[in-house]
Amino acid sequence: MHTLDIKKIIFWGICAAAMFAAFLYYEDLELSGFAILLLLLLICGVFANSIREDASERKAGFSVSETDKGTDISARDPSYDILRILAALCVVASHVFQTDTGIMAPEEQSRLLLFMGFATLVCNPIYVMLSGALLLRWKEESPGTFYRRRLLKIVLPLIVCYTFYLWENRIICDMPLSEALLLIFGNLISGKTPETPYYWLIFTIISLYIAFPFIRYMLRDLPYNLLRKLSLLSILMMGAASYLPVLLGGSAINSFLGSWMGIALLGYFLSRKETRAYDPFIIGIGAIALLLMGGALVFGLDYMTLCTGTTPVMTLFAMGIMALVLRLPKIREPHVLRVLAFISRHSYGIILIHWWVIFWPVKRHFGLGTAPLSGTVCLFITAVTFLISLLGAFGIDRLIIYPTERFLESVRKSLHKLHIKA
Repeated sequence: MHTLDIKKIIFWGICAAAMFAAFLYYEDLELSGFAILLLLLLICGVFANSIREDASERKAGFSVSETDKGTDISARDPSYDILRILAALCVVASHVFQTDTGIMAPEEQSRLLLFMGFATLVCNPIYVMLSGALLLRWKEESPGTFYRRRLLKIVLPLIVCYTFYLWENRIICDMPLSEALLLIFGNLISGKTPETPYYWLIFTIISLYIAFPFIRYMLRDLPYNLLRKLSLLSILMMGAASYLPVLLGGSAINSFLGSWMGIALLGYFLSRKETRAYDPFIIGIGAIALLLMGGALVFGLDYMTLCTGTTPVMTLFAMGIMALVLRLPKIREPHVLRVLAFISRHSYGIILIHWWVIFWPVKRHFGLGTAPLSGTVCLFITAVTFLISLLGAFGIDRLIIYPTERFLESVRKSLHKLHIKA
């Protein structure tokens, strides 16, 4: 028996009205076909979030109360929430610093601004390490179940937000629906998304997810001593892939261990309890890596080649951060845990929409793009962007993604019942 909660209808109705009003503002108050479609989705979202779920739906994971109130908060490790939040902050900060320093003349670019911008690129290996730490742990789960549970949660928000970016750039506004869909999926599948240049990291993570269920089986019975050696080998292979071409003009040695899969394996290594004994050493090496990054800037070296991506310098810096956070005393305050869990839960949405937030609300409408550039100003823009992106991610997740997931799950169950009856 389904009933509607009036208080929830009012709350989610206000949220939906705010989102639609913001959309119309950027649409110059024109009620286009795209606006009408969004309005229908938001209405569905209001009712989907206002239904009192029965026991079977709560068990299936569709409970709004469990999601928003965090009833399972005691089972979460806050260290991973902190790492997600830190990585999301670094993503936003890196793009704020890069877009701001990119418009400055070379003589105006201070080393401090450049260093802060480059150091925040640690977000990329941290995100991949988190994927390895959380998804390469052994769990009795078929590849099909893994894909259905994980890939949908990445791909569906990606499609929704990319569609928004194409609309915001006025690329699909006047297109027929079939042509617009072909463009959206064609660009995402080919990886040609100039409107969102940072989506490359999401494509990389999706590629890793495809292999994770099988890598998980390979790691299940791997002794920790061999895992430790495999981690060291991964760092060595990253060094060969990064530095041999610089020293020798090329490299005949190539391995998946020297790529993002190696980063994911290092994340799994760091997540193991046995690795806590090595935390002081890893943190120290990470600090040295940070100093080397600063030295590369001071001496005018090719920083992007030597210190970013999957280079050992950036990898060791990320490992040091992850080891430090995992070693911190665990937070026990329930209210703090709920706040961390809430922000962490929407960190992916923050990443998806922050690019638009930087350029439109923050810089154009709040006027922060004209402020004199400094490290303090960039950090302030980062904080404002992060908060607005968090609000936007929350609204998109609850009013668009969540009801769409419910609809797709209902279709899947209906097809499953038909298959059983057949």
